[in-house]
Amino acid sequence: MIGLIIGAGGNPDAGVNWLQILALWGNFFILLAALPAILRSLTGRSPKEHLQNQREEMASQLKDAQEKQAAAEKRLAEYATKLGNLEKEVQDIMKGYEAQAKADEEKAHSDAEQKIERMMRDADFTISQESLKAQREIREAAIDATISLTQTIFSERITDADRRRLADEYISNIAEQ
Repeated sequence: MIGLIIGAGGNPDAGVNWLQILALWGNFFILLAALPAILRSLTGRSPKEHLQNQREEMASQLKDAQEKQAAAEKRLAEYATKLGNLEKEVQDIMKGYEAQAKADEEKAHSDAEQKIERMMRDADFTISQESLKAQREIREAAIDATISLTQTIFSERITDADRRRLADEYISNIAEQ
């Protein structure tokens, strides 16, 4: 209505310019008739083909989206299953660690007992060797003391006459042989 008013010179009392309205409608119908040819020259195919291709592309994209959604739902179900099994897996791992710790403890205990036994055997051997050494030293000290005491006793009790008599006996024994 505004265009009609402006087209009439701004005078609302002027009549409707039917020729101008008819020209506008004519241009519109010409554009509608030429539109398929214009689109064909721009895209290289008819609007029907273009719409059909778009429909096929949309159907393909929808199918891809459905496949991706199905794959995502499948992964979600797998993750839910794994999450459900996660607690059991954690318990299994903990049991494995506990069993390993117990085995390590038993091995350490066994190793400690073996080391204690070896140390006791070594100590017993060392004690027996030291005992034998001490006995040997005591015997040697006793022999030395006995010899020293015997020499002292002989030197106190034997007189010069006994020494001469022993020397004479020794010499006569040698001469007889």
